[in-house]
Amino acid sequence: MLVAARKWLLALVELSEPLGEGPDVLDPELLPVEYDDAAIAEYMGEVSWHNGGEDES
Repeated sequence: MLVAARKWLLALVELSEPLGEGPDVLDPELLPVEYDDAAIAEYMGEVSWHNGGEDES
């Protein structure tokens, strides 16, 4: 069963990422992140810090 799983996984990788295609280095193209500072500040004001940051509901 382990041999069959290994063969299936290798076949899946072979289909999804052919050897020799693209760079061999992990260098993702990350998108810029925008934070909603007002929403974060509002949440921080509502959280109870007496019980480890968990809401009291």
